[in-house]
Amino acid sequence: AMQQEQPGRGTPMVRLAEHAVLTAPQQGHVLVSASVGPDDEVIAVWAAAADKPRLTARFSDAGGASFPEPRTTPPVPAVVTWHGHDQDAVVRINGLPLGFPVAQPLPGGEILLVGPRSRWRPDGADRNAIVYDADGRFVADGILGDGIEHVQTTGSGRIWVGYFDEGVSGNFGWGRNGGPAPLGASGLARFGRDLRQDWQFPGGTGGLGPICDCYALNLDGETVWTCYYTGYPVVRIDDGRLRAW
Repeated sequence: AMQQEQPGRGTPMVRLAEHAVLTAPQQGHVLVSASVGPDDEVIAVWAAAADKPRLTARFSDAGGASFPEPRTTPPVPAVVTWHGHDQDAVVRINGLPLGFPVAQPLPGGEILLVGPRSRWRPDGADRNAIVYDADGRFVADGILGDGIEHVQTTGSGRIWVGYFDEGVSGNFGWGRNGGPAPLGASGLARFGRDLRQDWQFPGGTGGLGPICDCYALNLDGETVWTCYYTGYPVVRIDDGRLRAW
């Protein structure tokens, strides 16, 4: 809960009030990630302390650049906890293959798990989005692109993804040496329940510059708010209609 106060002078202050404490679903588990869903629920990913390093592994390429490992080998047992207004839920996943996973809720009790990186190779890209049902069973997987900075879902099941610069301009095989154009080339994209992209940010139209890095993304119902580099405009997207400040 937050209450904004305006002091007599100076920077506006925001007072934070503690709402709840997240606790591990079982002894020996540690937090991997936590995010907020469209109904203000908290959805968290947990793993055994000994397994967390595999979910957050990194590697260096031939040039010495460091990347998060997109996939875990072998997959890691994980637990997703869902803390809503009326009840809590615990979903156990026998083998989660995504590095640095972030969870978001989908309608019908389904859960979307997304890894931020997807390496492209000639034989295909890493599938970095997986949907599980309320019992932790695999439903579908897909590719949301590389360089994901934000992922949020709406109550209707739309999936909004904001990308940082590598996801926009290309890296990790995308957009280089014969690789395809990055899925995040627009900087902000929407995907459907089938994990297929159905909308891209129309940078360069209506006076809006392109997104080089999606710094901020937030949803209010089906309305999307973003702020990005360059220019740092505040943009509202409502049913495809854009307004910027």
